[in-house]
Amino acid sequence: MLEQSPRSTARHAHAEFQVTSRESVSSFGGYGVQFNQHVYARITGLPAEQLDDLEAKVVALAPHLVRLFYNPRQEGNPADPGQTDVQKDNWSSFVESARLAQRAGATLNVTWQSGAVDTSAEREASMGGFAEVLARLAHDHGVSALRWVTIQNEPNSPPPPGRTKAVTPDRLAELYEILDRRLAALGLRDLVRFMGGDLIEGSRDPRSPLSQHRWFERLAGGLADLFDAYAVHIYWDYDDPGRFEQRLDDVRRIVDGLTHPKPIFVTEYGTRSKDRHEQGVVDPGTFHGTPLCRTAIAAFQAAWFQIRAAQLGYAGAIKWDCYFGRYDDGRQAYYAIGEPGREGWQLYPTYFLLRLFTLTTQPGWRVLAVDRRAGRDTREVAGFAGPQGEVSVLGLDTRGSGLNGTSSSLAPFTIGGLPPSTRFELLLWNRSGNGKLAVGHPVLSDAAGIASLEIPIHSVFALTTRSAVGL
Repeated sequence: MLEQSPRSTARHAHAEFQVTSRESVSSFGGYGVQFNQHVYARITGLPAEQLDDLEAKVVALAPHLVRLFYNPRQEGNPADPGQTDVQKDNWSSFVESARLAQRAGATLNVTWQSGAVDTSAEREASMGGFAEVLARLAHDHGVSALRWVTIQNEPNSPPPPGRTKAVTPDRLAELYEILDRRLAALGLRDLVRFMGGDLIEGSRDPRSPLSQHRWFERLAGGLADLFDAYAVHIYWDYDDPGRFEQRLDDVRRIVDGLTHPKPIFVTEYGTRSKDRHEQGVVDPGTFHGTPLCRTAIAAFQAAWFQIRAAQLGYAGAIKWDCYFGRYDDGRQAYYAIGEPGREGWQLYPTYFLLRLFTLTTQPGWRVLAVDRRAGRDTREVAGFAGPQGEVSVLGLDTRGSGLNGTSSSLAPFTIGGLPPSTRFELLLWNRSGNGKLAVGHPVLSDAAGIASLEIPIHSVFALTTRSAVGL
C-alpha cells in the first residue's frame, strides 16, 4: 500500500516556519468520517461476504471520530411494537455501524437527523425515544465509544417549497433541554456530551431567521451549560477553495464573540462541482467528467481544509463521507471508499489522504501555532504535540489544489521549533501522483531543532515522531 520516496533534503537554514508552544487547541478531538448507517441494510443491498473487506479497510483508516445518523422514521425504535420490518433491518444496520466505529477505535457522535417536532408532545416523545435508543446502544449493545450527541442535521436550512419550517431556534433549544433531562434519568448524561449546531451558513444576512449567527446566539444564550462543543458543516466548489477559508473565518469569529464560546467541530465537509445538479451527474459532481470523489483534487483540498481548520483552532473535522452506501432513495458519491468491485472495495485518493492525518495525529494532542518568517504565502503548515513528547507537522503548498496530475515544481519547507537532533518519519501522500501514501527517508532535525525538506506541489507531507510501523 506504500511506496518508497527519494531522500528528502537536509540542509541547514533559518526556519521559515516556527512551531511554537502557543496552543491553538489544548485537546484535539481528531479527524474522522461519516459512516452510512445503512451499509448493512437491504436498502444498500450488499451481500454479506463483501462487508468483511470494507470493515478491514475502515479499521485500517483508524478514524478518530465517527458521526452516525439516527432517524426515527428510518430506524424506528426497537422498543416500539409497531416497528416495521424495514425499520428493524435499518436498526440492525445502525447498531452494526456503531460497532464498526468502535472496532476502528473511534469516538462516536450519534446525530438525531430529523423527526416530529411540531408540538410540545411530539418534541417530548421524540427526545424520549432518542434517549432510549442511546441507552440501548450503550448498554444493550456495548457501544462504549458513544461520547457525543447532536440533535437535528442542518437545522437552519430552508424548508421545502410551500412548507413551514418545523425546526426553529427555540424548538431546537427545547429539544436539547428535554434530551438532557431524559438522559439524566437514564444515567447517561455523564457519558454523553452535547455537540450543538450542525449549522450551515444559511444566510449571510445576520438578521435572517436562517443565519448561523442567530442560531449560535440562541444555543449559547441560556443553554451554554448544556453544550461541550458547537458544530458546523462546510462545503465548497473545487474551483473556489477560498470559500472554505471564508466559512472557517466567519464561524471562528461568531463563536469567539459569544458570551460562552465552546470548541468548534466541523461535522461535515467536502468538495463539490458546479455540475452536480445536472441531469445524469451524481452529487458532488465531476472534474472534467471524472467523478470528483475519485480525484486527487478532492483529497488535496480536504488536506488543505483540515490544516487550515487546525490553524484556526477548530477541535476536529469529520469528512462526509467514508464509504459507499444508501441513506435513502437518493444517490451521493462523496465517499473515500467506493463501491465494491472485482478487487474489493475501491480506495480513492481521499482514503489515503485521511489516513495520513489519522496515523500522524491523535485525539487529546495539542495543536500548536506555527509562525511564518515572511508572512502568508502558498504554503500551509500545522503542528501537533502529544502528551509523551510526540510531534507531528503536516503541510502542503496550495498551488497543488487544482492539480489532478503531477507537477515538476517543488515546494521547500524549513521548519523550526522541533526537538533538536531528532529523527522524524517522513510520510507523503500522492508523491508520485497515484493518490497513495509513500514512506520517505527519515528527516533529522539539527541541533537548533530545524528540519528541511522539499515536496512536489501535488503532494502533502507529514513529519512525525510516531512510528510508521504497520503502514
